[in-house]
Amino acid sequence: MAALADALFREVRPEFFRVLSGGLARLYLDALDALEVEASRRSQGLDREDALGLIEQAVEAHAAEWTESDTSPGGTPGGPAPVRTVREKALVVFDTLKRAGWLTEEENRSDYRQQVSFDAHGTVLLQALRKSRTAEADATREEPAPTSANYIARMAAHWQACPAPSLVLLSGDDLVAAEFRRLCSDNPHWKARLSHPRVTCIELPGADHTCSSAQHRARVEDETLAFVQSLEGVACKR
Repeated sequence: MAALADALFREVRPEFFRVLSGGLARLYLDALDALEVEASRRSQGLDREDALGLIEQAVEAHAAEWTESDTSPGGTPGGPAPVRTVREKALVVFDTLKRAGWLTEEENRSDYRQQVSFDAHGTVLLQALRKSRTAEADATREEPAPTSANYIARMAAHWQACPAPSLVLLSGDDLVAAEFRRLCSDNPHWKARLSHPRVTCIELPGADHTCSSAQHRARVEDETLAFVQSLEGVACKR
């Protein structure tokens, strides 16, 4: 258990789980559920106003649970003055989720609007909670089939949750590789994963999508062999 705790809290903040406890846990969970579902449909993240709109709906649905002293997850009293309007409450929830690490807010370089990204660890946790809910009815809920709307977000979430080392080979003369580079540059989750210590990324200048030349095929073979040989407990010969 200690090893699990060490690994877990290297990846997420302790506050990450705190929003799911206390008097406002139901509100925060429903807000997170709505945000994650909508974020999975958008490869570039949520517009800040769209995210606040979803949170406002959760606040209205749980209006009876919010007291005048609620200014933080779990209804901790004190601190800032009580908030009263739906918008003010949504802003408290939004700021709390950012501080806890569930949401990341960045400025979109193309239009200077604030974009909100959902943490990949949060996606994995919510998927587990959804499956747990259906298990109570003695039923299993399968993950929806990949679509153009949710595939990129799901791929990032599962790759980030994978503890195994990864090797990424990027061809220099390849439109698919170019699109992947752009995604990793614009999306903070993909950027963080590609720079992770357990990910090895190697550029192949001049290579096409299939590495069709003998020179590039040999380079792929060499890099793959070196990567496999570097894995702990693996010994192989060419």
